[in-house]
Amino acid sequence: NKVLTSPNGITWTERSLPINITCRDICWSKELGMFCLVGAGAAGYSTLIDKLLTSPDGITWTTRDVPNGAYSSVCWASKMNKFFTVANGVNTIVSSSDGITWDNIAQPLSGSTFGSIAKKIIYAEEINTAYVFAAYDCNPNNMILICTDGESFVYNNTQLFTYVGKIFEGDTCPDCGTRIEY
Repeated sequence: NKVLTSPNGITWTERSLPINITCRDICWSKELGMFCLVGAGAAGYSTLIDKLLTSPDGITWTTRDVPNGAYSSVCWASKMNKFFTVANGVNTIVSSSDGITWDNIAQPLSGSTFGSIAKKIIYAEEINTAYVFAAYDCNPNNMILICTDGESFVYNNTQLFTYVGKIFEGDTCPDCGTRIEY
């Protein structure tokens, strides 16, 4: 329920958050001058929550309403002018162009196992593409969703990876050469 801020990377100050949240990911939008922090409920990584947090400075945080989910990942897509976030345990991708109002933009692959598996979203600025990697260890249902227009994600049937650790802990996408670190 806290974050740390530092003006120099050496001295750190603990900051309180306005809600109980298990922090999972954070990103910065230079264009909006805003941090976005996502997570799950305070009870743990799989506890659903209907809020995320934004901040202009990492010190003062504001809660924002989003569809219920255990949010695992967030990114800022600079050329699309949008934040994207994905949640574990639900079948949804949420976006915002201002960090204040959030819309459920996609419910891809309804009826699939997409809703119940771990997800990471990244944005490759060089090719203006957002990727959602969704996986279980050694699960044949691992999948990739791709967005190039800021509005819709489509399923890419490429067998890009076979286990979560490989893609989430750092690997290079063979399709575009983008380095992924988590």
